[in-house]
This record gives sequence, structure tokens and C-alpha cells, in this order.
Amino acid sequence: MRRLLEPALLAPVTRSAALAAVGRLRLAPVLAGARGRPAADLDAVADAIAGLSRLACDLGDAITALDINPLICASGGALAADVLVVPAAQMR
Repeated sequence: MRRLLEPALLAPVTRSAALAAVGRLRLAPVLAGARGRPAADLDAVADAIAGLSRLACDLGDAITALDINPLICASGGALAADVLVVPAAQMR
């Protein structure tokens, strides 16, 4: 699987760092509204990234993986269509 944000961001990620990372994507012109399409709500995208980062920090060692794929980005917001949370193995 290919990561969309390269290099990967390490948690905790601030909203401003998320906005900057999104702006560096090859996909950034499309998100900004290329080809006459409406621009995606980049504030909502950055909020989703920062929120996922906070969740990962809060859950810490209780999880081994946390993933949103896809994050649907539109002019009216961002929607996590599918989320994967892999709990850490139970300690004996």
C-alpha cells in the first residue's frame, strides 16, 4: 500500500503541519480545485489528519495500527469512509 503523505507524518500532528503536508502532495492542485472542479475543504482535511493523530496518541500502546482509507475530500468537508483500528495483542 502506498502512503498518501510522503514522508509520513509522525504523531502528534498539528493542524498547521497537516495543512502544510497536504499542500506538498502531488494531488494538491486537484484538491485546490483544478479543472474547474470545486476545491476540497482543506481545513476539514487538516482537522481529520490532526484528529487521527490525537486519537493515535491517546490510544498509544493499546493499538498497533490506525488507518483511514479512503478519506473522501469534498467542498463541504471530509468524510472517513472506512477506518481500521488494530488493537494490540492482549498482555498475559
